Amino acid sequence: RYFQWRVSDPSAAEGVALSQVAAATFFCGECEQICLADLDADGAVDFNDLNILLDHYQAVGLGFAADIDGDGKVDFADLNLLLGAFNQPC
Repeated sequence: RYFQWRVSDPSAAEGVALSQVAAATFFCGECEQICLADLDADGAVDFNDLNILLDHYQAVGLGFAADIDGDGKVDFADLNLLLGAFNQPC
């Protein structure tokens, strides 16, 4: 499994940064699924998340929550991931 976590960072976009992608093995009965496309962490991927992504579209650098795939840029790949998760349960 690969994972990231959000950390408070006043200098990052929206005051939240994402960690580097890490790999680990989890042993649990039922692990909570995390919606990386839920940029405002309200439990839903919706227009609020789309607006956050569009506000940072074409931004380059680490720490943008809208950089869903973690490649250091907010681009079409991130938009595609968000739209794929749009209105889906987290």
